[in-house]
Amino acid sequence: MEQIPKQSEQKSEILDIKTLSPQTKMRMLLEIFDLDPNAEKNEDRKKSFIELMGRHHQSGIRQRSENLGVVQGSDASKKKLHNQIMDIIKSISLSQGLSKDQERLTEYLVRNRSEVEKMIGAYFLGYNPGDPKEQSELRQALRGEGYFRSSRGKEEE
Repeated sequence: MEQIPKQSEQKSEILDIKTLSPQTKMRMLLEIFDLDPNAEKNEDRKKSFIELMGRHHQSGIRQRSENLGVVQGSDASKKKLHNQIMDIIKSISLSQGLSKDQERLTEYLVRNRSEVEKMIGAYFLGYNPGDPKEQSELRQALRGEGYFRSSRGKEEE
């Protein structure tokens, strides 16, 4: 008779890292910081990692072109910050005690720098700008963006 795998094993077989949203990948990555028994140490490491990602994200915002609204090339400091983030993820991927899903996630991220970039952007924006569902008129209105950005005074003119 065939043995039914445990629920955790079933979940791991079903989980496809590539199809997860950037927010979910980031949540899974940040959960890895909670594995050490020393809670204070965990929080300090997680906070430092989030601050590093924040500096990386801010460097991208400073590089925005006013005319095009897109990031223009990567300067040396942003590249250096991104390399530091990638080094941390690589170090995490080599850690003991990770679940199979955590191992697959970190291995995937080590090979996909652009995915890490998306995750950082989604983490600090609060949504995934590349997802068409997030770009609906209702979502834009809820964020105060797009067509719905005008003020009442301008509408009445």
